[in-house]
Amino acid sequence: MAAATQPVLVNAHSVWTLPRLGYGTRPHVLYGFAPFAIRFRLSAGVLQGHGIWYVLRLHVRADLDLHSVYGMASISPQTSTHDACAGASVLLQRLGPAELVSWNARGSFATSPPLRLVGTAVHPALEGTIVAPCIFNSLHGGVNEIDVGQTRAGDASFRSLVVFPDSALYASRRAPRGSRSAGPYVKIEPLVPRRNLRVGETVRLRFRIIRAAMTPAGVVRVQTRAAGALRVVRPSPPISLARGQGAIAHGVVVLRSLRHGAATLELVSGDEHLLVAWRIR
Repeated sequence: MAAATQPVLVNAHSVWTLPRLGYGTRPHVLYGFAPFAIRFRLSAGVLQGHGIWYVLRLHVRADLDLHSVYGMASISPQTSTHDACAGASVLLQRLGPAELVSWNARGSFATSPPLRLVGTAVHPALEGTIVAPCIFNSLHGGVNEIDVGQTRAGDASFRSLVVFPDSALYASRRAPRGSRSAGPYVKIEPLVPRRNLRVGETVRLRFRIIRAAMTPAGVVRVQTRAAGALRVVRPSPPISLARGQGAIAHGVVVLRSLRHGAATLELVSGDEHLLVAWRIR
């Protein structure tokens, strides 16, 4: 892994990518929980949030581990003094023969573009660019360090975490404004069959949506995307959901298994994403 031998002085209103900071042009692949340290210098007298904000633009791909029993895996950039800079969390859990992965597409900060599902049914991954300033007073004149890595709660983790070289640090006179999240602010819970799917089988997968905020009644649309040994025969029709936090409604999507092997189904409503992963027997 390339490393900057002498921290670069970040002293201009410019975009300081990893190559400009001295960390090479190749992606940095992290395994386990050892972080990737980004070191740089700021001019004397600089203090985060006092007339200037240093913003982290972190382009990452998290390769999902579909063998977790239950837990939260997080992308957790922080300074060497453990002040947060940005982040995103993914909940992994097993339900019968299926693995469930749920995440909010915008990560932990609404300034970020959406995290999207990439990879294959065998090796799914999440990729996106997390954009957020390190917190107030966290960076200062002299040498600073931002450690990029993963943390976990429970038995969850990423197979690997890739930091791309277009990740960068830049200065702004103002902290970035948060972009508006995409409603309708619901949680998605699938009612997964308790047995493995078989080749050639047609299955009605039921799921429930739970309103997570006090918003008006209305129609909720859940998008469905299948990959690998599975296809969507009939997507879910629009679902009428009553007003009030905790309101529940049900939907159904019709699936057909095509062959032996890995299969995934992604359910999306607003910024809320849920991935269901099976093995077709």
